[in-house]
This record gives sequence, structure tokens and C-alpha cells, in this order.
Amino acid sequence: MGGNTLGYSILVNADADLPATFPPTGLWFVTNQYRGGADGRTLQPDLDTVNYLMMTGGKPFPANLQPWWGNLVVPDDAKDGWYGTIAVADPLIVKDFLLARLAPLVLAHWQLRDQDGSLAPEYTEVVGTFTPTALGGTWTSGPQTSRSHVTNSFSNDDVDYAMTVSVDLAVTPGSNEIVIKRTTDFDVHYTHWYGIDGHALSTEYHVWYDVPLTITVQLLGVQDGKLQVAVTSVTREPEPHTAYAEPYGWDITRSEGDSSIWLSVQDTLDAAVDGAVEMAVPKALLTGIETAIAQDLNLKPFVFPGSAQLFMANPLFSAEGDLLLGLQYKV
Repeated sequence: MGGNTLGYSILVNADADLPATFPPTGLWFVTNQYRGGADGRTLQPDLDTVNYLMMTGGKPFPANLQPWWGNLVVPDDAKDGWYGTIAVADPLIVKDFLLARLAPLVLAHWQLRDQDGSLAPEYTEVVGTFTPTALGGTWTSGPQTSRSHVTNSFSNDDVDYAMTVSVDLAVTPGSNEIVIKRTTDFDVHYTHWYGIDGHALSTEYHVWYDVPLTITVQLLGVQDGKLQVAVTSVTREPEPHTAYAEPYGWDITRSEGDSSIWLSVQDTLDAAVDGAVEMAVPKALLTGIETAIAQDLNLKPFVFPGSAQLFMANPLFSAEGDLLLGLQYKV
């Protein structure tokens, strides 16, 4: 508009940089004049910008691109040394990257199946797939049930297991955090038959557990164009100065039946219930998940396009779930 021109050159080094996670397949840019003041017409050339739109996966450009989108910077933006912003669309950073990478780590669960000859739970470890939501993803295993059976000389024992695992993942707008909430509900129902299974007197004990786990993934920044994270997790803790009769008793929601029965049956009951709980709760709490997520995302990180030419810092999620970072040209 004022007769200024923009010229630039591109030099590709012989030593290739780490390729972008989602390499741009189209690049569109426009010079944009800053318009300030109460009337929105006061020009400040020092705040003029060059705006880039990168498309990935061969997608076409939007049909409604305008020559002026508004003021994408304000006078204070440069006070910390950052002179621009990159916005990575939610479908790329959250849906296509985070959901796919985190699913094998946080959606692992048991697929229960019946067995004869042992009262321990029988299962196969499987992994679910996130269903995208507005700011993340959700998943549930649905009810998983099984029966383990043992035939004794003059009696029978059954243990019925039921388990449901649910996980919700969401970025936190206005912050650099991703919060994953996982809940495992399971119950163990022990039945001792004093004779033929289903046709004799019986003693039963039924206990229900609810095991919560909250995992927070914090985006620390970008190192050499690669996203870096830190991970923490919390769960319900036992009440201080409280003794629990059952393992992980602070996660018990209710129980039914008589756990104090004949000694021979009591030993079988304790072994069946306690053994199942000691197996299920560590799996529900995803032991070692903080290290697993941090190593996975730090060693195989999201690599940003343009990272060989730009410093990036101060990651922040927008209200729409897009990832924003401050930019500065490398000199």
C-alpha cells in the first residue's frame, strides 16, 4: 500500500533438520498493516506483520482468506523479546498427535474372560482409541465381566469380576497444561458353594472399588524445534491415622456379605479378593506413567515447521484448543 516491498530467500542446508511432524504442503502469506487508535485507522509501521498460513497433508487453503485479518500483535508483545506467534491448529497438535501418541499409554486396560481351575482374574491387555471432543478426547472400555471357577472335593468356588475404565483428556485453555482423568471401577464377588455349584448353600462376599487417577502433562517449551514436556499424576490417598482391613481400602466404595467365615473358606476368600485387588489397582494407577509419557513425548516429540529458523517459547492453549507459541527469528 505504501510502496514497500518484501523480498526473501530460502537456503536449505545440506545437513537436513529433523523433519516437521506435519510438514507444510502449502504456504500462503500476506503483509499486514497495523491499525490502531480509537478509530482503528492509526498506522504504526513498527507493528506491521507478515502473516503465514501453512496447510498440511495437501489440504486446500480456506476459500475466505482476506487481505487484512486484524491486528495480530500489540505494542507490548516485544517486551520479552518475542515478536510473533505461531498457532498450531487443534486437529494437528491435539487430535492427530496427542490423542494418537497418548492412547497406547493411558487407554491400556484388561479385557476379562472366564476361566476354570483358578480363581485369579483371567484377562488380555488391550488398548482403546480416543473419540475426539471439542478440547481433547474421551474413551470408555464399557463393562468387562468374567467368572473364574474352581471345583473342590465337596464344594465349589466362583469369583465374578467386573471392570469399567473411563478416560477423558482435555487441554486447559489459557494454560500450558493437558489434563487426563482416568477412572477404574471394578468389583470382586466371591461365592463359596457348600456342595454343587448353584444348587447348595453358599457364602458370599462382594466388594466395589473406585480408583481415580489424574495425569497432568505440562508443556515446558520448545528445544531445537521439539516440544518438551513434564508429567505428574495424583490419585486418592489413604486417610491419615486410619487402618484399612482390605488392600487399598481407601478406594472401596461399598461391600456386602460376610468376610468372616469358616477358616478354610476365609483363606480362599482372602487369597482371591486380595490377590485380584493387588493386581488390578497398580494397573488402574498406570504405575510409571509419568516417566513413560515424558520419555515418549520428549524422545519422539512434536517437531514444529519452521523451527530451524525460529525460536519458540511460552506454549499456551487457546479457547479453541489451538497451541500458541511466541516466536523470534534466529540470527
